[in-house]
Formats: sequence, structure tokens, C-alpha cells
Amino acid sequence: MIDLTFLDPVYSTAQVSRNHGFMVYDTLYGMNSALEVSPQMLSRHVVSGDERQWDLSLRDGLLWHDGERVLARDCTASIRRWAARDGFGTELMAATDDYRRRTTAPSVSG
Repeated sequence: MIDLTFLDPVYSTAQVSRNHGFMVYDTLYGMNSALEVSPQMLSRHVVSGDERQWDLSLRDGLLWHDGERVLARDCTASIRRWAARDGFGTELMAATDDYRRRTTAPSVSG
């Protein structure tokens, strides 16, 4: 058995920290037992024709433990924190207002 000694899945590579993170933190998208991905914290998303830009809208009623509303800037802060440790995430997200987020995937050329 592996002890959970580090709770932060962003800064730990331990699988037990990752699993703990999925149990206690919400995610924009979730996956069911058939490995199908669907929006979890989102009410909808719109993808551009070239599939590089995604506009994500948070669903109504998302609250923090203290009753405050979860806003797009909260999600952006979490994504930026993750992106600082993961090269793929560095250009993904920028909040457009309190309830929507715009994602532009980096160009894959060459």
C-alpha cells in the first residue's frame, strides 16, 4: 500500500496523489466507466471549425464550500497553476468573463 503523503496532484507525480485529486476536486470534463468524456463543470462548449478554439461555459449553480459562486477566473487560476508545470497547458486558457472561457490550442505545424 502507498501512503498519501502529498495531496497536491499538480506538484506530485505519485499516482495516489492523482487519484486523490480526482476524488476531491471537480473537473471541467469527466469520464464515465465506458471512457466517454462529457462536460462536468460545464453547461456547454463551442468548438471553432478548425477545432483550435473552444469556448467553455460553466454550468449554473457551481459553488465553493463556503457558498461563493465558482467563476471562470477561478478555473483559469487553477489551469494556469497546472500550466506552469506542464508545457502543453501554457497556451490553453484565458477567461473571457465570469462564466465563459476561451481556449485556443497551439498550432501543430511541421
